Amino acid sequence: DTPMLQGRQFRALARADIDVLWSMTSRARELEARPIRIPLTMGLIGDRVFVIKQRDRHRFATLTSKAQLQQLLALQGHDWPDTEIMSSNGFKVRGVSWHQSMYKLLAEDKFDYFPRGVLEI
Repeated sequence: DTPMLQGRQFRALARADIDVLWSMTSRARELEARPIRIPLTMGLIGDRVFVIKQRDRHRFATLTSKAQLQQLLALQGHDWPDTEIMSSNGFKVRGVSWHQSMYKLLAEDKFDYFPRGVLEI
């Protein structure tokens, strides 16, 4: 039971080190592996909430437009499909490689917010 980053999971699948994995989908991922469409989360993984610093609550509560949010820097996994989706939709986003350090980076003011699926909180 060793946790693996998503990119590593797909490499392990390609080498047949593992037989199945759970992941968000993207066109590239569906070309790389055969999707098995079972709605495990009933779409809730796509509903997002932001992990933010306590002191930023007022700043986020007063955002009124997508353009305002696009000025802030989001934290994502470097190999997560939503990183590319956010970037291609005009959001400032930076991907990092290790999940355990993400909350620390947010606390250290390296990012403004960390979008998470409602089932991940």
